[in-house]
Amino acid sequence: MGNACCADRDETSTVSVVTTRVGNQKEGFPLPTLLAADPNASGDVVPKGNPALIAEVPDGASVLTFRTPDASQVPMVFTKKPIGIDFCKSIPVSVKRTHPGGVAEEMGIKSGWVLVRVNDVDLQARTFPEIQELLVKFAMGLPS
Repeated sequence: MGNACCADRDETSTVSVVTTRVGNQKEGFPLPTLLAADPNASGDVVPKGNPALIAEVPDGASVLTFRTPDASQVPMVFTKKPIGIDFCKSIPVSVKRTHPGGVAEEMGIKSGWVLVRVNDVDLQARTFPEIQELLVKFAMGLPS
């Protein structure tokens, strides 16, 4: 219940997904701020600002969307693995930690951010095993 993180749990409570780099930057990069998304009344995520910015996601890239403590939703683009994130093994799935010096850390992803979407799949009604499977497919679909 709630958004309690698994930070006080032992190491066996972690799902590790490791992935990254986007062509035009040293590591990965978040989508432009204008692309921050909010759910509409039906729960669909609707981009703010210019929807044409979605076209900026490189071919072969994948997107993880997080809800931050200020309730904004931030899509983050990954183009190759490893992504460098350990996720908590509880619902809602949140970031337990990022790997020091890794892509996710350099992108600014923080512990406690809640994962709300994997590519175009909303996670709200998904079980933990379904989310875990999506994350594995997400990582496996990225080049090294």
